Amino acid sequence: MKIDATNNYFYTNQQTNSSAVSNNTAALSTAINTVSTSRTEFSETKQADFNSMTNQEMRSWVNEQLRNGEMSLDDSRAFMAMTMRIPVNGGAGSELQAMNDGERFNFMQKAHDGVQAALARNDKESVRMLESAISLMQKHQGKTIGIDTLA
Repeated sequence: MKIDATNNYFYTNQQTNSSAVSNNTAALSTAINTVSTSRTEFSETKQADFNSMTNQEMRSWVNEQLRNGEMSLDDSRAFMAMTMRIPVNGGAGSELQAMNDGERFNFMQKAHDGVQAALARNDKESVRMLESAISLMQKHQGKTIGIDTLA
């Protein structure tokens, strides 16, 4: 039996594939770095600003607090009341349009005004709810509320 070591096709093909894998690995590494860099450039964090917030932003913040277990449904009542718009004519369609109109409100001031109105009516339950809402807003003012990866 004669073994010919000069023409080992398996070894030749293996080395060619090894260099192709090396090139593919470098290309993959470059692609991953490009995606990571572009993702960093496009991500934006948002902070809670209860002095200038839309109704939808407030609802989203409340829903996030509820999902995370940081707020009870009872505590959310004051926030939901502050974001509602009740049309004068009693129709329900206006609330749906107003929900996403982009108008900004000072919810901290709304809550303080609500406390004053509740005190004038001697409505102790509303005072308690609104003071709790003010306390929660003060606690979360300026804290990160989400990351917008599409910004």
